[in-house]
Amino acid sequence: LEIWYTQGLVIISGLLPDPDVELDSISI
Repeated sequence: LEIWYTQGLVIISGLLPDPDVELDSISI
């Protein structure tokens, strides 16, 4: 599950225009 979760984050971060926004949502 951790592998899929990590891959999902990478895909999401690639779709988002601002990586900082993606990092903030992860911290939450």
